[in-house]
Amino acid sequence: MEAVAAEGRDDELLSGTQRRAPSGLKDILKRQRQDSENESPDLNFVYADADTVEVEISELYSYTESEDFALNQTVGDEDISKHVGGRWREASVRNRKRFIQVLLNQLELACVDKRTRAVRSMLYLIQGVFGECTDEAEQHVMAQRNAYLLASQGGLEQLVELLVMELGIAQNSEGLAAKKPAVTLSDNVHTRLCCSILYSLIEYMRVPLVDPTQEETAVREQFITELGQPCGNNPCLAVICFDALVQFCSALMPPFPIRKLVLLLWKTVLVSLGGLQVQASRMQEARKKAGLPAVEYSVETVPAVPAETMPIGHDASSIRNHPAGLKARKRDVDAFINQARAKYVGFVMDNADSATLAGLPQPIRDSISVMSDHIYQSLGEYQTEEEEKRTENRLTQPIVELDSIHQPTEDLYAAMLPHLPQYMIALLKILLAAATTVKAKNDSINILVDVLPEEMPTTVVQSMKLGIDVNRHKEVIIKATSALLLLLLKHTKVNHVFQFEFICQHLVFANCIPLILKFLNQNISAFVSVRNSINDLDFPQFLFSGAGAELTAESLEAGSDKPFCWRNLFSCINLLRILQKLVKWKHSRTMMLVVFKSSPILKRAMKVKHPLMQLYILKLLKLQARYLGKIWRKSNMKVLASIYHRVRHRLNDDWAFGNDLEARPWDFQAVEVAMRHRVELFNGRRYNEGPSEEDPPANDVMADLLQKVDNNPISCMGQDVSLPQHFRENYEAWLREEVYHGTSCLPNLDESGLLVTRSHNRDSDETSPWSWVKST
Repeated sequence: MEAVAAEGRDDELLSGTQRRAPSGLKDILKRQRQDSENESPDLNFVYADADTVEVEISELYSYTESEDFALNQTVGDEDISKHVGGRWREASVRNRKRFIQVLLNQLELACVDKRTRAVRSMLYLIQGVFGECTDEAEQHVMAQRNAYLLASQGGLEQLVELLVMELGIAQNSEGLAAKKPAVTLSDNVHTRLCCSILYSLIEYMRVPLVDPTQEETAVREQFITELGQPCGNNPCLAVICFDALVQFCSALMPPFPIRKLVLLLWKTVLVSLGGLQVQASRMQEARKKAGLPAVEYSVETVPAVPAETMPIGHDASSIRNHPAGLKARKRDVDAFINQARAKYVGFVMDNADSATLAGLPQPIRDSISVMSDHIYQSLGEYQTEEEEKRTENRLTQPIVELDSIHQPTEDLYAAMLPHLPQYMIALLKILLAAATTVKAKNDSINILVDVLPEEMPTTVVQSMKLGIDVNRHKEVIIKATSALLLLLLKHTKVNHVFQFEFICQHLVFANCIPLILKFLNQNISAFVSVRNSINDLDFPQFLFSGAGAELTAESLEAGSDKPFCWRNLFSCINLLRILQKLVKWKHSRTMMLVVFKSSPILKRAMKVKHPLMQLYILKLLKLQARYLGKIWRKSNMKVLASIYHRVRHRLNDDWAFGNDLEARPWDFQAVEVAMRHRVELFNGRRYNEGPSEEDPPANDVMADLLQKVDNNPISCMGQDVSLPQHFRENYEAWLREEVYHGTSCLPNLDESGLLVTRSHNRDSDETSPWSWVKST
């Protein structure tokens, strides 16, 4: 604000004293403004499922945990020397496997000290036995080999059982932790160590080895399969982590290592379901099975073109540069035909008849022909039509499931479904607590449990270190939470669109849209370029640099030479993609963007010079451009030109003119309610244990319909009918008022078909002796 005010004073000084000012002052101020506007350079960022394995492992540990590394080394070296008889590097594969089995057996011991010692030794193994390594590259190779050995010995199931036990112990001891003035890192040692082992194991198994053997390839495939399945009597690991997050966000707030739990949950879903490439291949597989043509499906990486170089008139050169793959929906073609019929013929057909073009001019016919050649049906539209057919024909055709083609996603959704709303609320609560733009409240959750030391810092350097560690801790949580939500949305949308819609609705109900907008309402350029990291304290650099004891203020300020922070830019793109998936083709949710005034927030985020991030910002602006009015469109012609140039369009897309026939405000609520009803029918039919009242199984319905109806009055009158005691006591009153004084012997029914009395005082029906008839 001071800089803006200074610029204003300079302009006034320049305008008032032009005769006395130097001739080049105006040019200097103009260059300063241009430099300030173009301060963000082009970012050479490659969007992927995650960062490198080394970076992902280093973000698992906070800088406060650096003291645990020496303790793990001491315990691990003693156990290796005792059971292996020498150095780990010199031991045979057979002795290594035998030692791992010894540690796995000790995880089941009741003695806490012995069990903790085994956990530290196992963590030391999966940390690469860094005491015997000379550099970081050697440590990484050893850690990945040890992870494969641990997975081959069935370590996943036993580690999951250990995690469940430690979470239960920590939950039962939450009262003791609540009595302390502040919950610190020492309150979750056992849970934290177990989460570190599991996360490191999953992360090293996520990326295949450079030159794997056939046995190692089989071990990795088996590990990925087991990761998404229940472990013994426990559910799958993802559901265990979800339940822990819900428990953490409760009023009691047990001292769980929330950062490690969120990271563990993210990597569990990523490895078990697959990343971007796996999701793209599953999309192609699903379209092929549905009989739909294959399309190019990948993350858009269009080059960043300045809006100033885009011609507004759209000449031939601009059309050639326009994003390829123009499409048209069938409903849009039908709407275009109906408009043409109403204009040129004078009537509109009720059914969607796109073949009869009598009376339409030849240019209109040519337009319809072009749109018909480019009709695109999405997988979600196909799945919606198939589900509607099943609902309409459930009385005559048996229900056959044909869309459960991706078993990992289907299993995860079925396991999450009973508590899915609580899971989404917990994730958003954690994201809200980690957002730097939101002020902490008294009732907000404490996400700093696994970063605060037992003794608070006493020097300036220690305080700076802790401040950087806390900011880094929040950034890692935002990164993992945003990536997890995006994964769930993308995979469920491929598996079945109603699973995707169910998650979206609960995210919208939990105020996900204003939360993301509030996060983006900051200096995104500064957030993307901030460097809350200390290279000398990252794992495993800390083990080999030896600079921990010589930490100075200069080393704290020294960061990466890159102009951006990978995890922060990754988080921003993820949140924009989540927001775009929530509001796409949903006019009521798009109006939420308008109500919350998202256009200036998104325009400020355009300062980040990355093509993929700018692409999703332009998509969000395109969705709401029709609602922003003519004045906004006139004053934002550069934004409109960028949308025309870089965002894919429909053939009859009129987003920039406000001619939206579908976006009638009075239909917004009805559309959301209808979608919710269809999703509830889908979940009730597909996942409930018994048949639902709205959608009973077709075989049972057909059996009931084919039963012979008894039309014999003698047999019907002879059936035993049990009357309630209240009616028996007031039988004479019923005869007197309803039979003898009635105007007719026929029953009197109301509009809904319920039997009512014929008493002259109809207001007293509820107190009459036979009011039970109406209620039944």
